[in-house]
Amino acid sequence: MQAWLILNAYTAVLICMLMFFNNRRELRRSIQSHAFGQLLLMVLILVVMDSLSRSGYGDDSVMGELSIVGTYIVMAFHPFIYYFSLKYVNCWFDEEGYTGTDPVSLFVGGWALINFILVTVNQLFDVPIFFTYENGVYTRGTSYCARGAINLLLYLIIDFYVIYNRKRINQLYRKVIIAFPLICFASGVGQAVYRDIPFQYGGVVFACIALYIYVQSRDINEDYLTGAVNMRRIDYVLNMNINGSREFDDRNFGAVMIDIDFFKSINDTWGHQAGDAALQDLTSILFDCFRKEDIIGRYGGDEFLVIMHNIDQDGMNLAVNRLDKCIDEFNSNGRTGTLSLHKRDYKLNISVGAALYDEAEKLTASQFIKKVDALMYEEKQRHHMEKTDAIDVDCI
Repeated sequence: MQAWLILNAYTAVLICMLMFFNNRRELRRSIQSHAFGQLLLMVLILVVMDSLSRSGYGDDSVMGELSIVGTYIVMAFHPFIYYFSLKYVNCWFDEEGYTGTDPVSLFVGGWALINFILVTVNQLFDVPIFFTYENGVYTRGTSYCARGAINLLLYLIIDFYVIYNRKRINQLYRKVIIAFPLICFASGVGQAVYRDIPFQYGGVVFACIALYIYVQSRDINEDYLTGAVNMRRIDYVLNMNINGSREFDDRNFGAVMIDIDFFKSINDTWGHQAGDAALQDLTSILFDCFRKEDIIGRYGGDEFLVIMHNIDQDGMNLAVNRLDKCIDEFNSNGRTGTLSLHKRDYKLNISVGAALYDEAEKLTASQFIKKVDALMYEEKQRHHMEKTDAIDVDCI
């Protein structure tokens, strides 16, 4: 069995597996996963057509005709890989998704269209621009190498484009998304050197696997704005603890609910970008103040929940006191612990509710969260009353 067939077969199987996992209900609603699925589908089509084009070289039978069709499809649609790659990375720049109106997208899309037209002219009118057939045998055309050089250049352009816009990408995903075009470029170089082995599609799929492991699957359980885990993961962890799952060493755990006081005033006074920054600042403070084994999640809006394993009441009280000190330090100089946070115009004020899980109460995950939330709400009410009283005193 030829090496190209083995590589293409493995590549196709991996693509199908990625498409299956990417199509899970939790993922398929996001614009990133939709673009990721389009990229995978494009690569799968090209891998199948590449196999078809190689299987009938020099054959006068039907396989020979199918080989010509396969070659045309691969040559005509190959640059669309770059277009869908760019579409995917662009989805991490803008929350509203890919518009395709930036100069790089217009250039990449324009080249894909020009290539399609030239390959079609090449095929229909037997003009040897990129390829020709002599006695049924595929032969490179006069401009084949120029086309290959442009294709390789596109991945470098995409990578420079990603690096230029790197600050618009969540830092949790930034390195992998920057590496994605470079891996594809390296596989393209391998394809140019060893043209009989389809390195490029295998390289693209390898890069897609890295994206799935470090970005797509991670995004299922993480809040994109803050990097904390989301409600789905919080509910899962709480249920595992309550049900006595062996995933954790014991069932002695508790939870801390944190809410930003007067969060609406931050948005109203300094804008929603400041509100987003406040959420990110609080998340950084939580990661800095709590233990590495504690699970920090954004429960919704400006509420965060920290699940603490192997903890007693004294340990939980120490953690809450440490959090208060971190907040005070942040408000005084804009920095906390090992973190280097930008100086902000606003100050963070929080309300906290904390409780250990009591197995005797036999609470469900949602009931336990309501209990902790009620404790937090009591403190929040006190903070609002204190602010109201302070305003009344000032008015006297």
